[in-house]
Amino acid sequence: MLAIGTAFLVPSGPAEYLHLNIVGTAQIEPPDMRLLIPISSIKDGVFHDQTCVLDVGEHPFITKPSFVFYRHIQQRSATKISMCLENGDFIAKDSASEALIAKIIAGIPASNFTAPWVLNFFQN
Repeated sequence: MLAIGTAFLVPSGPAEYLHLNIVGTAQIEPPDMRLLIPISSIKDGVFHDQTCVLDVGEHPFITKPSFVFYRHIQQRSATKISMCLENGDFIAKDSASEALIAKIIAGIPASNFTAPWVLNFFQN
């Protein structure tokens, strides 16, 4: 079972591009689905959502200032995520702390970039 806070790296773009994703919901309808919340590093001169900026060390994988990429929250099957973790497509990392999860979740309604369909999961 994929619990809230489960964290792993997902390839995005060239092979060396791996982004931290954190499971943000225990379960959504249909029951096998989870919301994945992506984290990205802040790059000089590139716009980023400032709703939830993460400092170095807030998660062991975060080694430079980063932000929660609310615009790119995705819905994915827990079964598929588990298969990708088992076969090495995704790389497991330490789970996010309760404090980090709370900080990230608090930013969902605050961000101007959170999609309406994502907000619906947290309003019910």
